[in-house]
Amino acid sequence: MAEKAAEFKAKGNAFLGEGKFAEAAEAYTEAIALDGSNHVFYSNRSAAYLSMGDAEKALADADKCIEVNPSFAKGYGRKGAALHKLGRPQDSVEAYEAGLKVAPGNAALQEGLKAVQQDAGPFGSSMWARLAMGPPKFREYMGDPSYMAMMQAIQRDQSTLMNFQHDPRLMETVTYLLGMGMPEGAEEGTGGASGGAASEPAASSKEAEPEPEPERVPTPEPATEEEKEERERRRKGDALKDEGNAAYKAKDFDEALRLYDAAIEAYDGDVTYILNKASVRFAQKEYDACIELCREAIDKGRDIMAPFDVIAKAFTRMGNAALKKGDYDAAIEAYESSLTETDSGEVRTKLYKTRQIKKKKETEAYYDDDKAAEAKERGNALFKAGDFRGAIEEYSEAIKRNPKSAVYYNNRATAKTKMMDWVGALADCNKAISIDPAYVKAYSRKGHIETFTKEYHRAMETYKQGLALAPDDPECREGLQRVVMKINASAGEEVDKERASRAMSDPEIQRIMGDPMVQQALRDMQTSPEYATKAMMDPEMGPKIQKLIAAGVLQVK
Repeated sequence: MAEKAAEFKAKGNAFLGEGKFAEAAEAYTEAIALDGSNHVFYSNRSAAYLSMGDAEKALADADKCIEVNPSFAKGYGRKGAALHKLGRPQDSVEAYEAGLKVAPGNAALQEGLKAVQQDAGPFGSSMWARLAMGPPKFREYMGDPSYMAMMQAIQRDQSTLMNFQHDPRLMETVTYLLGMGMPEGAEEGTGGASGGAASEPAASSKEAEPEPEPERVPTPEPATEEEKEERERRRKGDALKDEGNAAYKAKDFDEALRLYDAAIEAYDGDVTYILNKASVRFAQKEYDACIELCREAIDKGRDIMAPFDVIAKAFTRMGNAALKKGDYDAAIEAYESSLTETDSGEVRTKLYKTRQIKKKKETEAYYDDDKAAEAKERGNALFKAGDFRGAIEEYSEAIKRNPKSAVYYNNRATAKTKMMDWVGALADCNKAISIDPAYVKAYSRKGHIETFTKEYHRAMETYKQGLALAPDDPECREGLQRVVMKINASAGEEVDKERASRAMSDPEIQRIMGDPMVQQALRDMQTSPEYATKAMMDPEMGPKIQKLIAAGVLQVK
């Protein structure tokens, strides 16, 4: 069992190296199904899930990895990385620190901790968006290559901060990023070239309801009449937007639209007013209208240099609407565009799930029972001609056309045995049995495979299961007879170390060998040979002893 699990793990590692993350996750899942006590399998699958953008599943596997083996340092690294991707920096820091208690000095954990601490600080990934939505002078600074080079260097390594202390722009930037006040003469914006994003309603009923905009930090009064006028228009627009949010919460969507339109008329420098209208259309299930408003918000945002995260939000909302329409290609494109603006674990998860839905729909659209039967017949013909590889391809095509047929999996298992692919053949037999537990041919095929791989104790059980369904089935009956003969023939021979080692990796054999009563019986059998007969006759002990003999772990001479 452990050997087969290791083979699936190796396949997963190969897929992971090739960037085939979904295939890697499936391989690790197979390994876990065979051996759920191996913490490395959960760790590796966590890495695959995180690479796919599914940080929630990555976190669940990291937690399981730590549960199985609390001393495995990499498990804490997996957890820290997943939490970081989910936007939970404090929890991520705690995970890395917990790992460093287990493995002090671990370089990977130290690097991960450093990365999340830097990302969570004032110079983290949100720095550029904060500067872009801040006072106008920071956007002017960002047009200067020397300023950009300075800030990028500090973002990469905050220890370089002192190298630039001579630059007066640095002190202004640090003061702003640390929230210690605004440079004199600057004002905080709200969503366009002169401001950041205002609060807005959620994209759907499942998302958080819009909350009133937080109390704004008082800023110095503008120096010119033009600035005073713009500030007043913005205040009026925000007030109307707040009223619109209240109407949205009350599900008075027509009134909300009227108020958002009034806000836009009062002040056209904040694209979140448009996005709020898109939220209303989404709630009304008018998805085409929602998408058009998102496009309008994006175009407007580009013109007024709105922050990246606002543009990203518009693309995300567009993707949500496209997904509701069933337009998966458009949804995927929108989510990908959102991620080019601002990285987000939530959007990555949406993107991954949408790709999975699309894949499932395309797979289901491919279903065709008649074409599946045709592919099966082609596979049978190739099998008879000795072209086993071609037969496997045709049986695989039949499975794609109809994945609920146990016959197709069993046929492919038969072809795989001819190619000596015992792991794949056994997996197909198990799949056939899971589809149709009464399909006797799958049991006989599985028994044959287990007999060939010298897992006699398993083969015996498999044949018995088949005979319980069909007592007169010749293949299961003859297979059982053969395996019993092999067990008896091996009883007087030297222990087959390879066979015994493989058997000892079987959890069932491990449980039997760990049973104190069995251990005592084995000791008694060594000191008193006649006790063996007594033990074999015992209704509780007998089956366990027989299983050990069948597995090749116990030799009886």
